[in-house]
Amino acid sequence: MNIEQTYVFGIMIICGFLVGIVYDLYRVFRWKCRPSKVIIGLLDLLFWLVTALFCFYVLFKINYAEIRFYLFLAFGVGWMCYLLVISRYFIALFTKIMEVVAIISRGLINLLLLPYKFVHSRHKNFK
Repeated sequence: MNIEQTYVFGIMIICGFLVGIVYDLYRVFRWKCRPSKVIIGLLDLLFWLVTALFCFYVLFKINYAEIRFYLFLAFGVGWMCYLLVISRYFIALFTKIMEVVAIISRGLINLLLLPYKFVHSRHKNFK
C-alpha cells in the first residue's frame, strides 16, 4: 500500500465516522419525533441517497472516484469504530440537545402566542 492509498484509506475511515454521527442524529430525530412509516421510509431513502452522494463526492475529490474494496472496508471500519466507541455518548448528547431545543421552542411559541391569548381572553369577557 503506497502513501496515497494510505491517505485515501484514512479519509474513508473519517468518512465512515462522520456518516455514523449523522446516522445517530437521524436515529435520535426518529425516536423523538416519531414520524409515520411512510415518512420513515422516505427519510431512510433520503439518508442513504445523501450518504452515497457524500461518499462519492469525497472519493471523487481524493482519488478521482476510483472505487476499490479497501475503501468499503475503511468506510465500514470508521463506522464500526464510531458505533462501538462513542455512539452511545453522542446519542445521549443529541437527545439532551433535542430536549433543550424543544423546551426553548415551546417557550418561544408560548411567548409569541401571549398577545393573542391576552386579546382572546379579553374578547371572551366582552361577550
